[in-house]
Amino acid sequence: MVTARQWDLRPFTTWIAEEFLPAAKAGPGVADYGQSPGAGRPALYGTADAACILYTLDRLDTGPARVWLQALARYQDHRSGYFVDDTPILPTAHNTGFAVAAMQLFEPHLHDGVTPLGRLSFAEPMRDTAWTGRFFDTLDWRSRCYEAGEIVTGLASALFNVGGVVEPQWFDWLVGYVESSKWDAATGLAGVGKPAHGDLDQIGGTFHFDFLWAALGRALPHAEARARTLLGLQRSDGLWDEHNPWWLTFDSVYMLGRTLPHLPADQAGRVRDAIAGAVTALAGRALDSGRRKQDFTDHWQGVHMLTGALSAFAYAQQVFGTETLRTDRPLRLVLDRRPYI
Repeated sequence: MVTARQWDLRPFTTWIAEEFLPAAKAGPGVADYGQSPGAGRPALYGTADAACILYTLDRLDTGPARVWLQALARYQDHRSGYFVDDTPILPTAHNTGFAVAAMQLFEPHLHDGVTPLGRLSFAEPMRDTAWTGRFFDTLDWRSRCYEAGEIVTGLASALFNVGGVVEPQWFDWLVGYVESSKWDAATGLAGVGKPAHGDLDQIGGTFHFDFLWAALGRALPHAEARARTLLGLQRSDGLWDEHNPWWLTFDSVYMLGRTLPHLPADQAGRVRDAIAGAVTALAGRALDSGRRKQDFTDHWQGVHMLTGALSAFAYAQQVFGTETLRTDRPLRLVLDRRPYI
């Protein structure tokens, strides 16, 4: 049920727990989930996403932690330390950051070279910031900023979530590198040579830095410009992209919410209105059985899509409160636990 600034998502969260997740099981093990219902075999973007979804719903049983950790470890290449999905649509750095972040839900204190992970050997040259800067400079910050953000923060989040790989000063270097060379002050977003009004490619790229900066206890620069750009890119239906309604809307809602403490009152009011419009659009899709089937059940990567959807509602619940956005249990945003999604 959706009314003015009030959303009852209990039918949606009940559907996830009682119908969707059981249909996504892909084996007898507690951690065996496919990347979509009916997929037939476990996948990285099945097991890791199911862990995130269950955590968000406050239904994750960490008792069989070893089973989950072993299921995720199947995807690690023990020479490089990278995690590699069987269907590599997303970058290997995303596979790695996402798998390590899922492991952290079961083992908060991961250490390189110690169970449950094999060593992150790929990180050895990254200790040299000059080498890492040259590598990051090879990424396409002009036309593939979304991917660049996924790669940089996927690797950096893995280093953050696994202790002992790099020194804490490494992250100070990263902040300085990104903010001095890959940031557009006019739009408040990541990217190089971007349009004056910003673009959708920047949204996905910048979002990944926002949650990593949050884990580092930092805020991205140019909050007012970022809010202005995001408000300008929002569609009249409350979404940002009809072809990527869940993830790009979550990205935008999260970033808008993170700007709120840094905005003047009038702009903060517009931001809250924009978030409410987005939640209304997404709630309508989530509560419509036909759209829900199209977006999650029939989508080839529906479990990962659902992680984005549920995370959007979890963050909106923080903005508006549990009485305004109602779910069976208060939602828990995985990004508050550790970086990467």
